Amino acid sequence: MVAAERATLLESVSPSSSDDDDTDATDASTSAPRVAVMVRKRPLFERETTRGKQVDVVTALPMGRLAVHEPKTSVDCSKRVESSVFEFDDSFGEDATNDDVYVRAVAPLVRLCISGAEEGANATCFAYGQTGSGKTHTMSACYEQTARDLAAGCETNGLSMRVSFYDIYGGKCYDLLSDRAPCQALEDARGRTKIVGLREVTALDATEVLSLVERGMRCRKTSRTDGNATSSRSHAVFQVTLKSKLPGEEGVKRMPSRLALVDLAGSERGADRGKLVDQRIRREGAEINKSLLALKECIRALSVGCGRVPFRGSKLTQVLRDAFIGKNSKTVLLAHVSPGHGHAEHTLNTLRYAIRLKDGSDGSTP
Repeated sequence: MVAAERATLLESVSPSSSDDDDTDATDASTSAPRVAVMVRKRPLFERETTRGKQVDVVTALPMGRLAVHEPKTSVDCSKRVESSVFEFDDSFGEDATNDDVYVRAVAPLVRLCISGAEEGANATCFAYGQTGSGKTHTMSACYEQTARDLAAGCETNGLSMRVSFYDIYGGKCYDLLSDRAPCQALEDARGRTKIVGLREVTALDATEVLSLVERGMRCRKTSRTDGNATSSRSHAVFQVTLKSKLPGEEGVKRMPSRLALVDLAGSERGADRGKLVDQRIRREGAEINKSLLALKECIRALSVGCGRVPFRGSKLTQVLRDAFIGKNSKTVLLAHVSPGHGHAEHTLNTLRYAIRLKDGSDGSTP
């Protein structure tokens, strides 16, 4: 039934639309004024098809669209498939490589920070999705490519590069480059948030940047849940600050640019944590969901041009305040979904979360 529904949808898409997809998707990542929302579908794992008997119910379509074929049972006990189609700025199917994702989602942010190193550019990429949907896999690849492009851009444009890496767990900040030493997020007299005690390391090349990434990843907080044996329980923020090394004009204030790649903790329901988890794991889940809700409100306010952005709703949005209110800022939300029919409800929740960031409404079409 799912295969027939998928075939019908694919047949309805003309070849010319597919040819135009690459161009349109690339333009969306570079020309969107403030916010771009994209989605990536991971492939089914072998263990899911052999042991779990999972069926792929997600179809990536051209023009940034993604369809979910949700198995349903009618009142008369007959089986049917209900399809919902969501439209984003870009979409990546299971055949998309990490290079594809980087080029269309992250590379424009890197270029913005390099070109705006004297104008206070702020670029942020959030990886969002259910635990086990491939967020950390995507971001790990992006770290390497980002380090390479930033190092080349700094050498060409005479910029210095300072790296920090921290995570937010339980509403508190921890420095991943200092063995998870606690640090405080405080506001200064101008209302700007500073992370006191956070270590910033000057990196001279891509190798040094990747060494810092590896050190930080080893310290990140993880726990076991029913959905993932090594579920990320914290929001990891990898941040690079670029500043010109060249002498500036007298009386002209130059603002450094900042790029942040944020690997968000996996979204989940209470039931997904398992029946035997302790109270600590339950508190973790509640804090994660609270911060993800606050993030949604901030990005949605930014997307629709709301004058007030509620960045004080969580520690995550507070420390990333400049990403939401900076004049020269750009944000990409890269949602991740699992394709198996057992994850269909999670996948729909992820897509609804993502689509509402664009215009405040449910953008699915039956």
